[in-house]
Amino acid sequence: MTNTPTPTFTPTWTFTPTCVTHVWPDPFNPIYAFDQALKVDCLPDNSTVSFYTVSGELVASVGEVGGRVEWKGKNQTGAWVSPGVYYYMIQLGSQVLGKGKFLVAINQ
Repeated sequence: MTNTPTPTFTPTWTFTPTCVTHVWPDPFNPIYAFDQALKVDCLPDNSTVSFYTVSGELVASVGEVGGRVEWKGKNQTGAWVSPGVYYYMIQLGSQVLGKGKFLVAINQ
């Protein structure tokens, strides 16, 4: 009797995200953007996206609806923001899920 090793395959599962958050269009100009809004999609339920100036001032916070946030380029008082670089932060409660920056190019 001879022992012959037999290799066996054991699958190893790796988590692959099914959805990747996108911020578009970048640069953002509400005049030319589809639906005149900056979009952040692929968001979890009940998340919030906050927009900040370079100096860290809160511009606006928008709650997720249907996995997406749409921001019209206006601050909390309804005035158009100035052209420049802005930061965003995606949060679910106190947990930060993502952050980044984008360019606002408003020609008004």
